[in-house]
Amino acid sequence: MVAQGYENGIKLDDDTYLQAQRSLDGGVATHDYVGRLRGPVGKYPAPYCSGFCYGFSRRAAEIIARAQIGDHQYEDQFVAQTLLDAGIYAHPDYRYQVITSSRNTCSGTEGPRQGNDVIAACEFIPQMMRKVHEDWLTKPSEVTLNVPNGPLSRVCILIKTFLRDGYLLRCLGGIQRTMPDAKIVIVDDGYESSQKISLYSELRRRGHCCEWLPFDSGFGAKSNRGVELSDRDYVLIGSDDFDFGEPCIRGYVEKMVAVLDAIPAVGVASGRVNGRPYEATLDLGEDSVREHQGYSGEGEVNGIKYRYCDLTVNFSLIRRSVFEKVKWDSDVKIGGGEHGAFFVDVKRAGWKTVYLPGVNINELKGPQQWAHHQYGRYRGRAGAPGRICLKRRGISTYHLMKGAVEHC
Repeated sequence: MVAQGYENGIKLDDDTYLQAQRSLDGGVATHDYVGRLRGPVGKYPAPYCSGFCYGFSRRAAEIIARAQIGDHQYEDQFVAQTLLDAGIYAHPDYRYQVITSSRNTCSGTEGPRQGNDVIAACEFIPQMMRKVHEDWLTKPSEVTLNVPNGPLSRVCILIKTFLRDGYLLRCLGGIQRTMPDAKIVIVDDGYESSQKISLYSELRRRGHCCEWLPFDSGFGAKSNRGVELSDRDYVLIGSDDFDFGEPCIRGYVEKMVAVLDAIPAVGVASGRVNGRPYEATLDLGEDSVREHQGYSGEGEVNGIKYRYCDLTVNFSLIRRSVFEKVKWDSDVKIGGGEHGAFFVDVKRAGWKTVYLPGVNINELKGPQQWAHHQYGRYRGRAGAPGRICLKRRGISTYHLMKGAVEHC
């Protein structure tokens, strides 16, 4: 490709049915590397496009062509890691689908047809390939799954997950039972598994969004990417160990929506986690922040009571417009004071934060095997000294509400 001067390429296996024009319309001509993104596997941190079919630019082709293969055994993982090392991240496009396979998790139910947007599909033996082509010529799509409309259709639920697959599966099950009309946005920087591939594929078919980032990308990168993927009025910040299956949760989120709808100055409406009080006001000095437990005022709208504060937990409904000025530090993985820094930015940007009394979500309690054996080691980094996120905002000392002082 490089020698002949082509600008774009598509790599596909001989068991793959491709509609090439759809591939061009779907991003091969506009992205350096595009395909069905899968999560990191083994020792390589790069998410990779499934090898049955992916597209790439001349820029990417030149990088791949001159790269040394080294100890890589799989072409698709080699391409992804080589490009990531050169600063090129795969653009996910899940219109590349595995329809039938004896060794891989299927991600779709039909090949390219009129009425769907499938670009390429695999794994077909010759007789099946002819049938798939006849379907393209004569059969309309039979896929009609979408997120249903409802009172929470204006809400995206952002779940960031890392090495806690057992918790994640139960968390998502709870959301689907209690809030089927909300859109789920998952950002995962852990390892791939066949169970998650199957689950994510089903969620995507229903109109939700699931995306992989390179292994251990961290809290900030996942949060910012999740916000970018959220396309509704409000983003509910959750955690992969939240029990969304409790019947009361839906009503709590509806209260959050009602408060944000009624009070345009409020950017963040929050509850509690496990019933623990966490709310505080913040005194912002030139180079210091001081927390004070409690509230700065209260009110009521449509029978829903709320209390003004500046700091709450991460069970919060946030206006998407807040994120025009407020973001997390993408290079900070965990433990950089990112939670406090976010609320400092919210206050500095002029948004109000409220706590809704009685609104609460509990954490799931599960056995040790619900989390990967490496999870504790990575999570333990949160206790390291120094709070780089606060320091970047000109804060040298942070006074916690319980009296401790953190030097940033």
